[in-house]
Formats: sequence, structure tokens, C-alpha cells
Amino acid sequence: MRRIFQLALFLPLLAPVLGACTLIDQTTFAPSPEPKPPPVIVPPPVETRTPLIVIAASATPKEYAKPLRAAVTAAERARRGIDYDVVGIAPAAPATAGQAAVASVVAQEEAGSHAAEMMRAIMALGVSAARIHLAVRPDPAITAGEIRVYVR
Repeated sequence: MRRIFQLALFLPLLAPVLGACTLIDQTTFAPSPEPKPPPVIVPPPVETRTPLIVIAASATPKEYAKPLRAAVTAAERARRGIDYDVVGIAPAAPATAGQAAVASVVAQEEAGSHAAEMMRAIMALGVSAARIHLAVRPDPAITAGEIRVYVR
């Protein structure tokens, strides 16, 4: 009983000392986290499909109307209800200079505009908009924009 009484007298003296202590945790042994590795830039996937039709972005509707109609009609006859991927391909400019990067963005915007025009032309042939998917991507292998139509 006497020991409990001595411990009870000793605890109030020990409390301020214990209050100044910190708990041991991860920051005690590793105060700063290891630096994260730089993000990995993944290049766009290389297209392995063969396009149904390739149309130059500079072509007028009068120039591509007949070939587009023939391609879509043949595809629909071969398999009813297929989906179409309309991809605007823009020439990729090297992104080293500011002007080159701006030119690349402008080229991609133009390719997207031409792809949307191509989508409307396919819709005019009776294909529903739900079956047509738009995309734009750069391609360093080309020098002029083009629209590629793929089937799924």
C-alpha cells in the first residue's frame, strides 16, 4: 500500500516531463519522404488498323463525297451496325520552340474540325451519331493533315 502511495506522489512530478516527449512514429526515422520519380510520358499508341478510307484534310466535300459514300455503303453491307472511328491526323511539329508548339496545337484543332465535318457527312449517309467516334492525334510521319475513317 505504501508503494502505491509513493507512486501516486511521484506521478504528478513525472507528468510535465512526459508531456514534453513526442511519440515515436514514421517522422522520427524518415522525417522527409523520398522524392517521387518524374512522371513517365507515354507516347500516343501507334495505330495498327487499316483505315476504311483516308481523305486529305484540304479536300472539299465535292471531292470526297463519292469515295466516302462508296466506302460507308460497302462497310454497312459487309456488317450492319458497325461503329466508325473518325480520326483527324495532324502533322506533328517539334515542340522545342514556342511557335512550333502553337503551330502543332492549331494543326490539331484544324484536324478536329475536319473530322467533325467528316462525321456530319457520314451521318448524312444514314449512320447514327452514336455509332461514330471522333478523335484527333498528331503524326510526325505526315506533312499535311488528313482524316482517317476506321471501322470497329
